[in-house]
Amino acid sequence: MNMSSGETSTPPEPNPTAETADRLVRALDELAAGLAELEDAATAYQAEYRAALPPTTDALPTYREQVVLEREQLAEAARIIRDRLPVAALTPRGLRWRVPQIPDYILLQARIAGPEDRDYFTTLDANSLRHDDDKKAAPIGPRCGRANNCKSARVYIGSGFTAPSCYRHLDDEEAKAVHKVYDATGRSTVCLGCRAEPGYSCVTNDSRQLVPVNGEWPTLRQFRGISVHTVRLDTFSRS
Repeated sequence: MNMSSGETSTPPEPNPTAETADRLVRALDELAAGLAELEDAATAYQAEYRAALPPTTDALPTYREQVVLEREQLAEAARIIRDRLPVAALTPRGLRWRVPQIPDYILLQARIAGPEDRDYFTTLDANSLRHDDDKKAAPIGPRCGRANNCKSARVYIGSGFTAPSCYRHLDDEEAKAVHKVYDATGRSTVCLGCRAEPGYSCVTNDSRQLVPVNGEWPTLRQFRGISVHTVRLDTFSRS
């Protein structure tokens, strides 16, 4: 093609193959089987040798159920993408997602899709463009506004929600409500960003121990001694 004529090339239409997804699914099946074998071997070792396992080996078997769950989610999400089934452009809270989605989010968006919604690739591209336009026109996020028009950001309590003010200007009842959200989040949800289990606080901003979620690194938030990542608050707000 003679590009000097003013013609421009367009990116190829996405064409995901079943073989690519099947390869990942098989790898996850093998990983789950390997973790089950590791769990049996570790149990036998501890009983026979009366010795503790090294930290990594001790932790790995706990991931088996999660691997099995994610394998099922990934296989179904791949089918939704490949078959061009519709996915909702907006989350249940009315927010427009704009980055590549993890499988369980794709499944959720497919469940709530309406007649006007389109396939994943089309929606991803459209939402990304819409976000760029919205971002240019968007005002600064919600500020406290109390105590001589305080400019501090309000306390974050989950996707689509903010507290009435910054942490310094919450009244007693508001602070109790925010604390309840943080406490319930830590007690009932798994953090997708640092893998903290229910009942455990998120404790690190070390990127070597974190996992990007939807293309972004999770941010840590603290309130009255409870530390949780924003993605964990988002998970709780959708529950």
